[in-house]
Amino acid sequence: MNQFQRVVWFARRNFVRGTFSNLATIFLVSVNCLVFFMWYLHRLAPNPAFSGDRLPVLGLSELLLIVLLVMNFFSLLVIFWLINRVRYHEIGLLRGIGARRLFIFKLLLVETQFIVLSGAVISAVLGFVLVQAREDVLAPFFASAGFGTVLAAGAAALGSTMVAATLAALYPAIVICSVEPYTAIRNRE
Repeated sequence: MNQFQRVVWFARRNFVRGTFSNLATIFLVSVNCLVFFMWYLHRLAPNPAFSGDRLPVLGLSELLLIVLLVMNFFSLLVIFWLINRVRYHEIGLLRGIGARRLFIFKLLLVETQFIVLSGAVISAVLGFVLVQAREDVLAPFFASAGFGTVLAAGAAALGSTMVAATLAALYPAIVICSVEPYTAIRNRE
């Protein structure tokens, strides 16, 4: 088993073991993905009814989407910080038995990608169900968008969500990787 397989195995194990504690993060990631999807769909196939005529650069919908994305980013940052803080002792033990900082860092980032992919699947299913259930209400949003446009917006939303969640997880991962094994094992929280 090479190092990449070990990292993926540990990350998958931690993700499955902490599924209930990851539900809030998965929910925020799915909301983030849906917001990105609406953003890209609005940018690729704008509907004049929802565009801002008064502001030349940003309409009201774009401004609302930016505020939602910033709030989601900071929420994800706090949640990833708390997830890593709860695992302080476990990471100290891994460091104590010889795990390198880079291994722990990769482990946390791969676990983040599992969370992002779970949130993306949930948002795709939720979006499909929502469109099927209330197609008459959502028709103005999708009036000028074809299947290719919706698919491109979905792919861009998934990529943007992965980048945003990875950026939100970077700082907590860097901080928790610098933990000294003796301190983490001695100060069990």
